[in-house]
Amino acid sequence: LYNTWTMISDIDIETEFLRYFGEYRYYFGILKFIFKNKYVKGNLKFTDENNIKKEIFGNFSLFCAGCLPWISSDFKIIPNANSNDNFIYIIYIIDYHLSLCERMQLFFHCLNGNHIEKCDYIKFIKVKEFTLEEIDNINNSYFVCDGENLKTKKINVKNTNLKINFYK
Repeated sequence: LYNTWTMISDIDIETEFLRYFGEYRYYFGILKFIFKNKYVKGNLKFTDENNIKKEIFGNFSLFCAGCLPWISSDFKIIPNANSNDNFIYIIYIIDYHLSLCERMQLFFHCLNGNHIEKCDYIKFIKVKEFTLEEIDNINNSYFVCDGENLKTKKINVKNTNLKINFYK
């Protein structure tokens, strides 16, 4: 499962009306993001891999949490994610104003799967649980879980260490 907010969720939800274009609809959303840089004030509380509780407050332009590297068949958003270690992997950009050139480079590096190494403004953490809340609605965004708009301004996520196996 993936939880997204800000950049990725906005691209997803705001291109729903173009669904008949298939995956090409996302290019419209990417272009919109590149030319309109958006930030949303939020608060992230989490328990890290060492059981230390932390809190981060600021203007987010990217938030993505999940347990798998791939968010879609052609987009490796969290390359180091490992579904077998019982952590939730989070990448985010906070309190950093991306220039037009940096926004274009960000998507180039994302498509190549090396954005975490190439973009030093992207933060990466491993957590056991987190709470994310949108603080103001000046630039509201969407909380999305696996492509579905949750229609809320706050989410709580906890790894339960439960596994599902499918057999054929």
